[in-house]
Amino acid sequence: MSQFFEELMESVRQMNEILRGEREASREFHVDTLQVRESRKTHHRLIAERRNNQKS
Repeated sequence: MSQFFEELMESVRQMNEILRGEREASREFHVDTLQVRESRKTHHRLIAERRNNQKS
């Protein structure tokens, strides 16, 4: 099997261990929901602007 596939499968095994409580996650991410909301608004606005510019 390819090196990429082997690394992917190892990652899946680790994920399953974390879900079963057999291993701790190596890192955690805490995201502020207001930041996510603002980021999405900006992203959607930029996409809409790009589409409008392509139509012109």
